[in-house]
Amino acid sequence: MATGSGTLPTLLAGVRVIVGGIFASLLYVSPTKVNFIMPASLLPGQTNIVLVRDFIVTPTAQITLLDAAPALFVDNPDNSRVAAQHADGSLISPDAPAHPGEVIVVYGTGLGRTDPTQIDGSIPRSLAPIILLNQLQVLLDGQPVPVENILYAGIAPGFAGLYQINLRLPMEIGATPEIRVAMGDQMSQSSLRFQVATDGP
Repeated sequence: MATGSGTLPTLLAGVRVIVGGIFASLLYVSPTKVNFIMPASLLPGQTNIVLVRDFIVTPTAQITLLDAAPALFVDNPDNSRVAAQHADGSLISPDAPAHPGEVIVVYGTGLGRTDPTQIDGSIPRSLAPIILLNQLQVLLDGQPVPVENILYAGIAPGFAGLYQINLRLPMEIGATPEIRVAMGDQMSQSSLRFQVATDGP
């Protein structure tokens, strides 16, 4: 969620989310869904989560936090196309495909801690690479791209809860490769693809 400037609220539409005793920053609240950001100071393991709405406390739920649990964002209604951009900020689409060897930007979440550490409630203003970069793999059609093709993986400045991966595409690549991101034994969802022009620029 792009938030422009300022900070994120911990109270929105009468709702608070408490994770491990810490008020979480809220992105979106509706009658059926609440989007929030996990507090940066929490450690991996079991923790409790509570939702409070208009001073009514829901039953406590227990969740498991991991060092990283990558997921990629999508940009089409059937959730089949990964959210990715050309270096100029324009979307990669069937009408504007990527090209072999091009540097693209892929957007996701769940890539873990960064250096410097993110400050709860603050909109990030500068690059902050993930600290588990040595565990990160980007797979195209099931094959990991060379490590040197991952030019940056970390916070997307100006956005809340958003990570970006700057990736140089291989010269040999299919027309609609599946893209997945793995960190340790955690892997992003399957069946996300993007368009590549394989017949020249």
